[in-house]
Amino acid sequence: TDSIGAAQLGTVWTDPDFDPALDAFYYVRVLEIPTPRWSTIQAIKLGVVPPSGAGFQPVVQERAWSSPIWHTPDAAQRRAAPAAMTIAELQRQGAVPLGDASLRELLVGKTASVRNSVTGQRFEILYGADGRRLITSIDGEPASMVEMAELMHAGQAQYAIENGRVRTDIGATSLTIAVYKLGERYLAARSDEFGYANYEVSIAPD
Repeated sequence: TDSIGAAQLGTVWTDPDFDPALDAFYYVRVLEIPTPRWSTIQAIKLGVVPPSGAGFQPVVQERAWSSPIWHTPDAAQRRAAPAAMTIAELQRQGAVPLGDASLRELLVGKTASVRNSVTGQRFEILYGADGRRLITSIDGEPASMVEMAELMHAGQAQYAIENGRVRTDIGATSLTIAVYKLGERYLAARSDEFGYANYEVSIAPD
């Protein structure tokens, strides 16, 4: 029924973590009232039991999103930002990139605590021995399926270690991460972040 939801909504929101020195964009997501999947509707019309099976849902919930609002720092705001760590600076300080064997020893079958040094956000990520990776918590709170889907479109993803990189496949997109050891610290750089090493990695004790 249309007894839930609203035809028009209005609100005011302020980003509690806003940093004027960082590029950012914001957009609104809108969730539709849950509706029957087309196959469910057809089954009801035909008087038969709707299809079922692993991963099949008889109800779907569509979504839409707004045009983004962009924030681009000006020159003064960028100068005021603390310098971020780059791969080049890591290597200048003597950091060593981990090879495949070291990456497997560090990650496989373990839970990695990953902190984004730019935003401060923390993730707990389980790297299963079966090649699947799962985000288990976000900022110390258990990650719900909704949060994981919102964050990465798939909380659970396939991963592989090859050529000194951790490759994660999320849907049709591949992302690679290099991990560097600097003293007793582990720092990581994503392939899509333009040479910056924005992540600190530690391993939860067994």
